[in-house]
Amino acid sequence: MILRFNFAPNKGIFGFQKFLVFPFIALCLFISLDIQSQVVLFTEGFETDGEGIRYTSNTYTDCANSDYFFRTNTNPVTPPSCVPTFGSTLTNLQGSFFWASEDIRSNTPMPLSRPPGSIVFNALNTSGYSNLQVSIFLATSNNNNLRWEISDSINIQVSFNAGTTYSTVGRFMGKLIAGGRLGIDSNLDNVFDGNDVQTDCDVVNFTKYTFNIPYTGTSMILKLDFDQVGGTEELAIDQIEIAGVAAPCPTFSGAPANVTINNSTCASACTVSGGSFTLPSGTPCPAGSTLQYSVNGGAFTSTPPTYNQTGPTQSIVTRCTCNANPATFSTSSSAVVTVPGSCTTPSAPTGSLAIVNSTCTGCVSSGGSIALGTVAGSGGTLEYSTNGGSTWSATLPAYQPTPLIILASVLASNGCRSNSTPVGVTAPAACTPPAPPTGSLSIVNSTCTACSVVGGSIAIGTVTGSGGTLEYSTNGGATWSATLPGYQTNPITILATVLASNGCRSNSTVVGVTSPATCIPPGAPTGTLNIVNSTCVNCVLTSGSITLGSVSGSGGTLEYSTNGGSTWSSAIPTYQPFPINIMASVLGTNGCRSLPSFVGSTNPGVCIPPSPPSGSLAIVNSTCSGCMLTSGSIAIGSVTGSGGTLEFSTNSGMTWSTSLPTYQSGSITIIASVLASNGCRSFPAFVGSTMPGICIPPAPPSGNLAIVNSSCTNCVLSPGSIAIGSVTGSGGTIEYTTNGGMTWSASIPTYQSSPLIIGASILASNGCRSNIVSVGITMPSTCTTPAPPSGALSIINSTCVNCMAMPGSIAVGTVSGSGGTVEYSTNGGMTWSSALPPYDNNMPLTIQASVLSANGCRSGMTMVGTTNPGVCVAPAPPMGSLAITNSTCVNCILSGGSIGLGTVSGSGGTLEFSTDNGMSWSAMLPVYDMNNALTIQASMLSVTGCRSLATLVGTTSPGVCVAAVTIGSNCYTNIENALAAAMPGQVIEVHVNLSSLGNNVIPQGITVQINPGACWNNATTLTNNGTIQLVGTGKLINQVNGIYQGIGNIDGKLINDGTVKPGN
Repeated sequence: MILRFNFAPNKGIFGFQKFLVFPFIALCLFISLDIQSQVVLFTEGFETDGEGIRYTSNTYTDCANSDYFFRTNTNPVTPPSCVPTFGSTLTNLQGSFFWASEDIRSNTPMPLSRPPGSIVFNALNTSGYSNLQVSIFLATSNNNNLRWEISDSINIQVSFNAGTTYSTVGRFMGKLIAGGRLGIDSNLDNVFDGNDVQTDCDVVNFTKYTFNIPYTGTSMILKLDFDQVGGTEELAIDQIEIAGVAAPCPTFSGAPANVTINNSTCASACTVSGGSFTLPSGTPCPAGSTLQYSVNGGAFTSTPPTYNQTGPTQSIVTRCTCNANPATFSTSSSAVVTVPGSCTTPSAPTGSLAIVNSTCTGCVSSGGSIALGTVAGSGGTLEYSTNGGSTWSATLPAYQPTPLIILASVLASNGCRSNSTPVGVTAPAACTPPAPPTGSLSIVNSTCTACSVVGGSIAIGTVTGSGGTLEYSTNGGATWSATLPGYQTNPITILATVLASNGCRSNSTVVGVTSPATCIPPGAPTGTLNIVNSTCVNCVLTSGSITLGSVSGSGGTLEYSTNGGSTWSSAIPTYQPFPINIMASVLGTNGCRSLPSFVGSTNPGVCIPPSPPSGSLAIVNSTCSGCMLTSGSIAIGSVTGSGGTLEFSTNSGMTWSTSLPTYQSGSITIIASVLASNGCRSFPAFVGSTMPGICIPPAPPSGNLAIVNSSCTNCVLSPGSIAIGSVTGSGGTIEYTTNGGMTWSASIPTYQSSPLIIGASILASNGCRSNIVSVGITMPSTCTTPAPPSGALSIINSTCVNCMAMPGSIAVGTVSGSGGTVEYSTNGGMTWSSALPPYDNNMPLTIQASVLSANGCRSGMTMVGTTNPGVCVAPAPPMGSLAITNSTCVNCILSGGSIGLGTVSGSGGTLEFSTDNGMSWSAMLPVYDMNNALTIQASMLSVTGCRSLATLVGTTSPGVCVAAVTIGSNCYTNIENALAAAMPGQVIEVHVNLSSLGNNVIPQGITVQINPGACWNNATTLTNNGTIQLVGTGKLINQVNGIYQGIGNIDGKLINDGTVKPGN
């Protein structure tokens, strides 16, 4: 028979213009063979994808370097997702698809950065065939006669009888070192010379080339090797065939062995898995025939059947068909029938959960529970989902602050899940604060009347609120009351909120600000009166006058007093014949009087008599003891006068008498004057006075105290002082009063914080006191503190997003103040700044504000805001370990293996798992991998994106199936068990070194095959009635104590150190 590989010519190829050899098979050699009695054993045209089914390749595409090795139907060739710039159009295609390649080993770094391209076809039964041949269609593109070097080769290779060594039966290669045409190395010496067929194979037309296969065997593997090293060597192959001459038909003695059925089953994931046919082992058909299969009574074919995993059932029979005459065949084997597995889904659960919803108390949501209630299900484990069925858990869901829709389903042991049933919906209570109140209070502010603050009231006005009780606060919300606040003497800002029955309070609303009146006296007047004193003309005293002069005052009515401030009048005082001291003050409209100012004094004129008398009366006064007058007398004494009649007066000159006055019980002052004949009276002269019981007080003092008034600097009142100044007096001790003469002291008064009007008099030794005179008025300064500021800062707090703190900010908001500069403090008032404090992302701030006046006085503090920076805190690592059940090997089948949650738990976020050392994470438990060990870590991912440290929560250790001895797909740990299980026609394969455990017998029809590298050491009695086949380096050693006997055959060399009995 002839095995033909058909590569269809005229199928599209390549086109990157670069000088790199691209290995694609171009079988240029055409060898004419006698095809008499030849049979086509194999054909491959690539019309369907045979990767992993009919052949195995290292296919790839590399658009960046214009390299590829793949099956295609594009002409010119265009690899997927690449720009279509690959060479010329090919002709003589053998179908729609073909295999294309370019620059297989041209990628940097050079040289040989990739292995050669390779296509290895499945083993072909060549038993009974001779004169084997392989043919192939080949074409090239973008040639220009200089693409192919001698380092480029496309090799056709074969291997027989499951060997691993390949022999080359055909080769295409470049003809020149530096690039030229593609030819055939017909003598396979890796050199293109005159001994080779002089054919150019690099043409765009698909051309068929045939090569002899000078080998035979029961099976053959074909391999195509593409070793293109260079640039832009674009190649295509198609329609590969293998043919050979069949041997005469053999004699069939019976039906061949049938396939062994391994039925599919329902796996743990509710999917049908497994299911396969084990083909008959060894050589089920005699030489010159081929094993064929029929499925469900269909046509016989040499292609093994494929198991229908999920059905329908299949009935398989086999027969042996003569290679030389397909009409000659053996009897068919008994049918074997498949029974595919199926997965049964349980019924959906019924009933509903017992849900108690949470309630809102004190504006805090509390309570809420979920219990099983009447939910029930059968046929598996009852599980619940709160995310629409994305994930499931056998644990009842915990009650959440957000509503849950809870589904239930039943998960069967085979992994099949029932339909879901809604079993409950939670309705958590929401703590919603009411809307803030609206409107404003009706406020009547107090007024200043008669220098007293009166009035002031607060009424409800238009303030309203709904959803709860209206409450008020006058301390910025620190405390609240449902009673309207009382009017106060200091200003207050009144907030209102609504307190709902669930304890939630609305945002506050400013509903009123009071502005109480203050009584402030006006400033003292300034200036002096214009006084014209009286004069004496012709012994008659003319009138004097008092006018306003420069006296002025503001803030009220200007008033005057001539009695030290006891009474006041807005009229300017009338001029009197006696001296008067005049003070002025301003009476404000609010009834407050300013401090008094001294604005003038009168000094009336007197008439001087022509010649006043002189001398003094001889007066013996009554003594004043305890201010009581004793008896006394008056005599002329030394009084004399001239120019008239000497006269005396005791009533200040109102009446006169030439007689000496009689001493009286009351005190009299006696003056004398000379009354001229013209009626002019001399100025009176004091000639004596009696001092009876009324003691004559001394003259009042004169002068003024030296007063330095206090002043306010940096809100500190500097002290004032009072010193003696120019105050002087005689006739006794000078004493002072600050309360209008109620009390007296010889000490100068101490400076006070309130104004003082200081009077002075002289206290004589006889206990008589002079008149009071004003000697000074103090005017102390005051340090006035401004009102605290009001309002609140506009604060945007920082937040934690993806475990990174986003910055916050502070703006002035509604903060305002008057009477100075608004300043801020973040340390409880220890330091202040007029600049807004910067936002601190690391710690909270409590921000106070105050007003600093120009005189250095600071108002009280107002809390205008607090910050609450967001904090990125990673949760604590989870604890516990997973419940891991490792897979095990049972009868050479690896099964089992699972991962459960176990004791793993964590808080502060979502529990996630990683099997790649933390490179990726998932909230799903990892799936058990029966092929690879897993190291599983767990961590917590918080809602702010912060991940905890990882915790090792488990490692898997999958079981491994190591086959020592096999019969088909079944494996055994020793040959004794295999011999006990083997059926006639089966092959027992030995894969490792082993020794006999007891006396063994190989029955007729059983073949023991010792594979390469394996060894059977026989130290007991081995009876071989079947066949022992030694493959490659496989050995059978009969040890010193071993006995080898029987009627069976041995294919290979027996190494004998023991006993071999006759017949072997």
